[in-house]
Parts: sequence; structure tokens; C-alpha cells
Amino acid sequence: MKILFLTSNLKHDTNGGARFSWEVVSRVAEKHDVKVLVEEESSKDEELVVLAKPKSVLGLIKNILVVRKFSKEYDLIHALDGWPFAVYAHLGGRGKPFFVSGVGTYSVAPLEQNVKSILLRLAYKKAQKILCISNYTKQEIIKRVKLQNLEVVTMGVDHKKFHDLGLPRKTNLVVGVGEVKYRKGFQAAVEAINKLVKKYPDLKYVIVGLYRKSSYTDKLKEYIQKNNLEKHIEFRSDVSDSDLVKLYNQASAFLLLPTNDRAHFEGFGLVFLEAAACGLPVIGTLGNGDEDAVDNEKNGFLVPQNNAPAAATALDKILSSPDLAQKFIKQGQSFAKTFIWEKTTTSYLRFYDSVRKN
Repeated sequence: MKILFLTSNLKHDTNGGARFSWEVVSRVAEKHDVKVLVEEESSKDEELVVLAKPKSVLGLIKNILVVRKFSKEYDLIHALDGWPFAVYAHLGGRGKPFFVSGVGTYSVAPLEQNVKSILLRLAYKKAQKILCISNYTKQEIIKRVKLQNLEVVTMGVDHKKFHDLGLPRKTNLVVGVGEVKYRKGFQAAVEAINKLVKKYPDLKYVIVGLYRKSSYTDKLKEYIQKNNLEKHIEFRSDVSDSDLVKLYNQASAFLLLPTNDRAHFEGFGLVFLEAAACGLPVIGTLGNGDEDAVDNEKNGFLVPQNNAPAAATALDKILSSPDLAQKFIKQGQSFAKTFIWEKTTTSYLRFYDSVRKN
């Protein structure tokens, strides 16, 4: 079977969405002939076809024509996110069957944006299936457009990469991973750390992710300085997967508090599963894709969004109770093992095959 994938990029060590695309494409390519059209070049594959990011209707049309050019050679198309890739598959796919991955923000927010909403709704209704990465994403789409073609297929963990290395753990070292922006909830996380530094003078929170100067990061830095937290908070960018695995294996807990910003939300908390696979108790938030990636009160805690006191209480329970932490570690590793990329792609291949048989 020949499959055409449409996605933003395959830079799998930069963010969860790119890792998702890379893992799916690379595994499907082991069994089928695939081609990938992306918006950003990747050094991983020089043969990728690059689509220009659409900044106007004309840009959108140009990309649709590019997709139309390639689609004639393929049996089906898989758009690995909603906007704009589902629209490309619909309008540029020459009537070929297509699937859409319902991921997060860009699978939902455009449904509230005039012209984008019209185009994306039409694409969703024509898709064979919308394969949502979490139950939360599925429900958010259904709230905005009534559909009967949604399924949930969660992400997986590369357990050959993310696992317990048996390294000595540093007491009171906490890790959070994500771009430093409002939606990742680092303000509440830092406030939670601030509530615990008197009890744990050596407490350190390492934030790993893209850091771009903004009003949000300015306010975050101001809070850190005002509360004398400089020695307790560390920002790290450009961390490789191998270094991230080592950091996970040195830490005592994982803390990330995603915060919804209207239709912008965490589609699936992949980093929680990767951290759990490396032997960390985890703390996330309710009301987003974390709910599928954290087994609440079994391998960590889910707390209300924007609630630093609740997060501090949860972290304190983990740091103050080795028995509870060990329980969460064991149950978290077992839980993470139920999420594997082979399971994800096997589900996709089953849907692909159903189209071919019909």
C-alpha cells in the first residue's frame, strides 16, 4: 500500500507532535511505501517534500495543488493533525480516502475560526476516520462538530530509549518538560516549588524545553527573582533525548501543570509516560490529555489547573514518603508499558486495511 503523510515536521527531539509524526511515519514505512509532505525541513530525511506555511488563501491553495500533484500516486492519505493538513487531504487528495489524526490545539481551535472552521468541518466529515490521540481531544472535537467517525488511538513510548538506567537518584530533584509558555503551566509549577523550599532547602526544579523571551517568560523570571528562587529553578534548552533520559533517571519526580487557554490545550501527555517509564512519579493536571497519560493516584497525581497549592501538596506527598514514591514508580512503569508505538501503528494499519478491503 502507498501512503501519503502530511505533517508539520519530523524533528522528533523537539516536541511531542513531531515525535508523534516521526514514530508513526517511521514504523508504517517498515511495511508500506510512504511519502511525507512537511512544513519544515528535517536533517533526518533530505527527500522530504516541503510545503510553505500558508500565510494567506493563496498559500493554502498552492499547498493544496502540491498535495494534489503527489496524491495521484498514493492509495490513501493520512493528515497527522487537523489544520491545515486535513484540509489539504480533503481538497488536494483527488477523492482518495484519507484519515486525520486529532491531536490537540490545531485539531480543535480552528473550528472556532470562521473560514478555517468551514474548511476543517468539511474535511472532518469526509475523512474515513479521525483518529484522536486522547479521549479529551475526541470530546473537544465533538463539542464543536457532530461526527460519528472518531476513534481514540493513543500515543506510545519508545521503551528502548525511555527506561530505568539504574542511576543514583538525586534527592528532591524535580523535572518538567515543555516549551516555556502559558499552556504548559510553569507559573503554577514554580509557585508550587516556592511553597516547598523551606521544607526542602535543596529542592531544585529543572525545566527542559524551548525558551523564547516573551511577556510570559518575563513575568516568570520576575517571580523567580522576587522570591529568591534562582538556585531552585533551572532552565535548559536544546537537551537531546539521551540527556533527557539521564535527567529523568537522576530525578525524584516529574512536575508539569498544563493549563487550557480556551481551545488551546494539551492533547496528550506523552512526556508523563516517558518520565514514568524512566522511574518517576508524575504530577499533571485534570481537564486535558494528561488524563489518558497519568493513572491518577496510581503512578502520580492529577490536580486542578492553575492550582499551585494542590500541586505543592501532591509533590510534598511524593517527596516526603519514599514508600508512596516507590509504589508510584512501580505502577508507573507498568502503566507506561501498556503504551507502545507498535500498538499505535498496528491500529492505524488496521484502519488503512479496512479501506483497501472495501
